[in-house]
Amino acid sequence: MKFVKYIVLVVLLSSCEPFYDPVRYQDVPTSPGSAWDKKSFVVKKTAENPYDVSDLSGSMPLSRLLDMALYNNPSTRASWNAARASAYAYRASLSPYYPSIEYSGDLSAQLNKGTSYANSGDAVISSGTTIASTSSVNQFNDLSLTYLLLDFGGRNATAELALQTLYASNWQHNFTMQQVMLSVLTAYTSYIGNKALVAAYEEDLKDVEVALKAAKVMHVNGLATLNDVLLAQSNLEQTRTNLIQAQGAEKTSLLEVFIAVGLPADTNISVEDLPQKLPVIEIAGDISSLLELAKQKRPDLGVAIAAIKQQEAQLAISYSSGMPILTGSLNWNQIRFISPSRPSGITEVASLELSFPIFQGFYYMNQQRQLRAQIEEALANLDVQVAMVSTQVVTSYYSFTSAEAALPSAEAAVEYSKRAFRGYVLQYKTGSASILDVLNALTALSNARAQEVVTRTQWAASLANLAFAVGALDDTGGVWKKAPPKELYELPIRDDDEA
Repeated sequence: MKFVKYIVLVVLLSSCEPFYDPVRYQDVPTSPGSAWDKKSFVVKKTAENPYDVSDLSGSMPLSRLLDMALYNNPSTRASWNAARASAYAYRASLSPYYPSIEYSGDLSAQLNKGTSYANSGDAVISSGTTIASTSSVNQFNDLSLTYLLLDFGGRNATAELALQTLYASNWQHNFTMQQVMLSVLTAYTSYIGNKALVAAYEEDLKDVEVALKAAKVMHVNGLATLNDVLLAQSNLEQTRTNLIQAQGAEKTSLLEVFIAVGLPADTNISVEDLPQKLPVIEIAGDISSLLELAKQKRPDLGVAIAAIKQQEAQLAISYSSGMPILTGSLNWNQIRFISPSRPSGITEVASLELSFPIFQGFYYMNQQRQLRAQIEEALANLDVQVAMVSTQVVTSYYSFTSAEAALPSAEAAVEYSKRAFRGYVLQYKTGSASILDVLNALTALSNARAQEVVTRTQWAASLANLAFAVGALDDTGGVWKKAPPKELYELPIRDDDEA
């Protein structure tokens, strides 16, 4: 008998599926491409593009780039759907405020027929009693209503936790949108800066050619040595090298704009430049008012505040879990005998249920201590976040004001350097200046042009950073920014000399 049991055990074990090793059976993706081929998503929906091919032609304004970026960037889609999920989760958290109603029922049919046998241990007695076949059909219905009467604030705390999670998701979505917009603005300012630098080097190249031509003429006429020509030619080649490098940087930064927006790298569009005359940006109030406004506008501070309130709700839930819970219920039960027909039975029960955790190994006490410590941690994180925001506001504010104040001087330096270069060229032609004087003036002019480009770029970048630091990225987002339609400066320079 034991031998038969062993044989059965071996057969059962041999029929079982062996341990599944995905590496052994090569059922793992060997590359990201193969993983994409095997993907299976529950929900996959692609919205219609808000633009067509005709929009991706010509000159693209910055506002359109920002609009495309907010649509194309996957971070904004992820944060938006996270906020939607939190909204539905909050609605689900309100369910305990309503009674719970449940119904269960079944219809059963039973048939009894055959011979009744008597058993004695492992041996079966072959003699039995033949019984008549019987059948019955019964229906069972059960309806219950349950309502939470008292849980010492647990229901409210659960809803508050879901609500604060929703607030945090909304703030995070706003912050994600601002981050995407800032990335586009950063790439845009880098591009216009490189583009302006290319234009500046092109002007430098023209001026170097003027100096080289003058040196050659002076050398032919015996008024200058070959060294003058060589120095001017060397300066020309260096300027040409700078121009080529700037052109490469311009193309790279344009691709960075496309990437930030979410457009293909080979998109054939151009990006509009900043206006030649930049407007005045008047900031209402001082740095203190900007700091206070940042505390009201920065979405990441809202996320940090919501995190504190979430921990407080968790503490209230933990307190409720260690307190009594009172539940009221109504139950209606029916047993209906269909065949053979008999009187049905109905039971109606109303009850109050009280549950109380007496001892859980000091679990709730230690959990509440943990949550209180986490609340203190969240408060400290909020202080860290406020300090970081304050640093960003102060840094961006003074960077912007410095760049704006330097704009007139930067353009004035270009104008004065132009006049100085033209003057040295005239003096060189008359023999009262050397080629070194001309090249030094040309170097000063080139540096002035580059500095003007850097200053304009810093003005645009610092303005975007200041808007992000304060938490208002448009004119209607706060009272901190005004843009009156007037020019920033007018240079009192008259240059009537002709080179």
